[in-house]
Amino acid sequence: MNVGVVQSNEAVKIGSEKKGRKSMNRRCVIWLMALVLAAAAVWGSADRVSAASAVATKLTFGMPTTPPNLVHIGPWVAQEQGFFTEEGLDVEIATFEGGVYVIRNVVSGGLDAGGGAGAAATVSVAKKAGIKAIYALAPRFGSTLTVRSNIKTLQDLKGKKFGVQEVGGFADVLSRMVLRKAGIKPEEVTFVPIASADVPPLLAGQIDTAVLHVDQLMLARQKDPSFHPLVKFWELDPDQLFLVVVAPEKKLAAEPAKYQALVRALVKANRFIYANKARTVEIAVKYVKIPRDVIEAAYDELVKGKVWAQNDGLSRRKVEYTIDRMVQVGNIKPEERPKHENFVAVSIVEEAMKRFPRVPDYD
Repeated sequence: MNVGVVQSNEAVKIGSEKKGRKSMNRRCVIWLMALVLAAAAVWGSADRVSAASAVATKLTFGMPTTPPNLVHIGPWVAQEQGFFTEEGLDVEIATFEGGVYVIRNVVSGGLDAGGGAGAAATVSVAKKAGIKAIYALAPRFGSTLTVRSNIKTLQDLKGKKFGVQEVGGFADVLSRMVLRKAGIKPEEVTFVPIASADVPPLLAGQIDTAVLHVDQLMLARQKDPSFHPLVKFWELDPDQLFLVVVAPEKKLAAEPAKYQALVRALVKANRFIYANKARTVEIAVKYVKIPRDVIEAAYDELVKGKVWAQNDGLSRRKVEYTIDRMVQVGNIKPEERPKHENFVAVSIVEEAMKRFPRVPDYD
């Protein structure tokens, strides 16, 4: 027997066995790693689904026009940009034919929250309707008193027909504001009930004035260039609250985290609006349903007027000014005048705003 050959064969055999064991060990390790990664992926996915379902809190939110005007676009921006989702909210936006109806539905419990005129909200609070403000989407008015060509000055308004949706509503309050400024008594003009779509009756000659949002004014002027803004309300009365978000006091007490999340999402949306014109215009074209060039021009006007909030929009100065104005015009009895803390859900607002640095010159 050739001993060298036997030893060589044995060495080859042993080496082959070692390589086989190493190969099998590598396969085992790879298989185990794949199993661990697959399990982690499954568990991670399950955790994400579980977390999402745990925090997706449903909330019904009302807005005052159908479709929205550009000034109202904040909640739709929050929806489109995922800010509601980021804050763990599943928000359903419902639209109405006026802020008064939104506030009534919040009071009745039909809505979890909604936007309405600051004046109407202060009156509701004075009547102890059980609501409080948590945010101001647009602390300043984004509207104009649009008039016919024969009206050149405030004094020319005497004897004219004013289009309003309802007594105490948005257009009614603003029209009376202008009359006070002009020194004209309400009985010296005619108030004509109209739908929230003010432009058709203005074009038809049924009314002489209409409170139009900036985008509505621009559309109206495309049809009749003689229409012009006699008053820009963000300049006439910059301290009176325009569009505020209110919620039921009982729900605020029961679910503070939900409403803090809502405020945060809306703040994110408003700050996004200021920083991202192109995307905001894109979203507005989708929901406001008017031409892009009108949206772009109206956007520039509202940004220039600082109409949208950058902070919470509920400064003590603006709140008390609005309350005092409602007392002056007789909508709130002096003995029923609410305080700032009666109107604002202070703890909700303060907690929500802790995450945001304050933007100067927007209070």
